[in-house]
Amino acid sequence: MSFIIQKTSSSIPITASANTASKLCSACLPAARRHFSQSATTNESKAKRKSRLVRKNHLEHKQQIATQLKLQQPNPVTGAAKSNDQLWQNSKLKNVLLDRQQVWGNTVSVLSGETSSSSSSSSTSISTTEQESQETRESDSADNASEFQLIEPTLPTHLNFGLDPAIIKDFSTNFPLVATSAAIGPHLSATHLLAKRFSEASGKELEKRNSMLRVLDLRNANAKGIEVENTRRIIKAFGEHEGDSGRPEVQAAIITARIHNLLSHLTTQPRDVNNRRPLRSLIQQRAKVLKYLRSVDVARYETCLKDIGVEPRAVEGEVIVEKKTLRELIRGAQ
Repeated sequence: MSFIIQKTSSSIPITASANTASKLCSACLPAARRHFSQSATTNESKAKRKSRLVRKNHLEHKQQIATQLKLQQPNPVTGAAKSNDQLWQNSKLKNVLLDRQQVWGNTVSVLSGETSSSSSSSSTSISTTEQESQETRESDSADNASEFQLIEPTLPTHLNFGLDPAIIKDFSTNFPLVATSAAIGPHLSATHLLAKRFSEASGKELEKRNSMLRVLDLRNANAKGIEVENTRRIIKAFGEHEGDSGRPEVQAAIITARIHNLLSHLTTQPRDVNNRRPLRSLIQQRAKVLKYLRSVDVARYETCLKDIGVEPRAVEGEVIVEKKTLRELIRGAQ
């Protein structure tokens, strides 16, 4: 096969193979139209290049924003991001709740020094009656009984069953005096005999009072009793009146307290897989309550979020608790 390549000056017949001709033809084509070209495009206009670079910058900026939002995304379980742990620590709900270690770790002073306090009170009463008996031997026994006073009771730090500390203090102060006066019996003329019987009766009443205070102490309650006490405190702090348990703020605070309680249990017992599903259910239930509160009053919604220590992004939109996130939260808190 032969062909002729024409030039500007003259046409010179050149005989070549087909492969050489195809190479020469492809070499004559522009770089953008070559079949196996690896060079940069030379036919890109200035406007196209500018739009391509702007689009590239926009995509990179969008990726950076998505990465920052992912790092600052609040945990749906705790309701706050890792960098915002002070939100829960400074919340109103955190200050209202009682911690189990805080309740069970405290020692009640009424349990210590019972024998010494009763003996000191009896010795003081005896010495006082001896001095008074020397001055007035024929004084009335009722007047002498009124001079013997029991020691001031030391109440527990936290009381069980939702009892009022003022009522318990008044009861523990007056009841032993009345019971001791009743145990002394009829009026006696001998003051030293009256002091002896008063000391014995007062010692028994002190033991009864201390036993009663042990029963009323919150340290004897189990985890359910502490949860009931926390619920009573939440209703008192977040409700408008006593027994206002249906208020959305109260419901959100109670659910948040249960979430933190269950989360602390899972961090100490990471193999308890069965309680992870109830934790997810509580998170969704809290989100529903807060969404309803936002539809009713936005100002109350924002105040409630601040009081319970939850960020808005943790409850707004679609709340998803991923298995990987929950596992890292449980095992990473050990």
